[in-house]
Amino acid sequence: TRTTAGPIIDVGLGSDLHLSNVQVSGATVTNATSFDGVGINCVNDQTSRKLELTDVIVTGNAGDGVDGSSCAVSAKRSAFTNNGGQTPNQGSGLYVKDHLATIDQCDFSRNTSDGLTFDGTVLTVSNSFFYNNFANGLLVSTGDPGGQIQFSTIVGNGKFGLSIGQPSNDSFELSNNLIGNNPSGSVQCAFGTCPLTGSIVLGADVSSAHFKNATTDLHIMAGSVAIDAATNATLDHDFDGDVRPLGNGRDVGADEAQ
Repeated sequence: TRTTAGPIIDVGLGSDLHLSNVQVSGATVTNATSFDGVGINCVNDQTSRKLELTDVIVTGNAGDGVDGSSCAVSAKRSAFTNNGGQTPNQGSGLYVKDHLATIDQCDFSRNTSDGLTFDGTVLTVSNSFFYNNFANGLLVSTGDPGGQIQFSTIVGNGKFGLSIGQPSNDSFELSNNLIGNNPSGSVQCAFGTCPLTGSIVLGADVSSAHFKNATTDLHIMAGSVAIDAATNATLDHDFDGDVRPLGNGRDVGADEAQ
C-alpha cells in the first residue's frame, strides 16, 4: 500500500521486474477524473518492459489492478480481484496493451470492468477463473495470430464471457473451456474464427457444472458435465496445480475434480 494517491508500483524505464509472494492493494486516484489509482503501472511511453508475477494478489485498487500499457506480462498463480473501486467500468483486473501476455493458474474476479482486457499481440491463457466481473470475463483485441485460451472457467460475468476481435483470416483457439451464465453471450467473435474444440458452453443454468458455489467457488464436484470431457489436450496440471488427468480423461475448465 501507499499513503498518497497514485500507483503503488511504477515499472521503471527499461525494467525487467519480477514480483512474487506479495499483495498490492489500496491504490487511490489523485483526483476525481484521474484513472491513476492502479496497483502496478507500466507507464505508457512506448518503451517496452517486462513484468512477471508469481503468487501475487492484486486487489482493491481504485483503477486497474495492473495497467500493462508498456509491459509484456507473465502471471502465474496470481489473483486480480475487486479492482476498480465502486464505479462500474472503472478498472479491470489486468490490462495489457501492444505486448504479449501469458497467464496460467490465475483468478480474475469481481472487477468493475473486465477480468482481463487485452489489446496486444499474442495472448495465452490456461487454468484460470474469470467470474463475477462487471463487464466481460475477457475482452481481447489482437492483430497477431497464435492466441489461445484453454482449460479456463468463465462464468457469471456482466456482459460476454469472452469478446474476441482479430484479423479476418486468423483463428483464436478457445479449447476445453467451461463457459456459462454470461448475459450478453458466451463468446463474441469478430472477424476471424474462434474454434471451441472441447469447450462446454452452458446457458444461464449452470447447475450441470456442479460448481461448489456458482458465485464464489467454481471448482467442480462429482457429477459435473465437465469431468473427463476434454479433447485433444496434453496439459498436465490445473488451477490448483493438481495433476491432469486424474480420471479417464482431463476435465474441461480450470479445475480437475478431486
